[in-house]
Amino acid sequence: MTADIRPGAIVCTYISTINPPKDKLGLIAHIEPDRDSVALFLIHSELPKFIQNNAKLIAGVTSIARQDHAFLDHDSWLRFGDVHSCRYSELLRQIAAKERCFCGYASTELLERLIKLIPLAPDLPPKKQKRYCETLSGLL
Repeated sequence: MTADIRPGAIVCTYISTINPPKDKLGLIAHIEPDRDSVALFLIHSELPKFIQNNAKLIAGVTSIARQDHAFLDHDSWLRFGDVHSCRYSELLRQIAAKERCFCGYASTELLERLIKLIPLAPDLPPKKQKRYCETLSGLL
């Protein structure tokens, strides 16, 4: 299953930088194999009030419909303004060992929406906005 781990894939990985640390779903936005790095947009079941009440943060969020993504239990939120990084080799190792899971792929509609919205995310530097949009555009 590791051959399916590419941009647009949804994976479950352990996130130690959130409180409390836990497994989270993330959309792979970009992979830099030469640097062994994966950029993940995290998926949240709820949108915290501090994000809802902050125009700058809400600009980096979009909804994900359960009906378009069978791996979701309910409608969710994807934060593309806050990118999580992990090691590509470690993610592949965990998936091969079944310590983590590959869930599926983002819908075409979600990818198209992200390509339009990423340039509006104030917390993402322009260079990263361009990189993620180019990567995701290559999937369409």
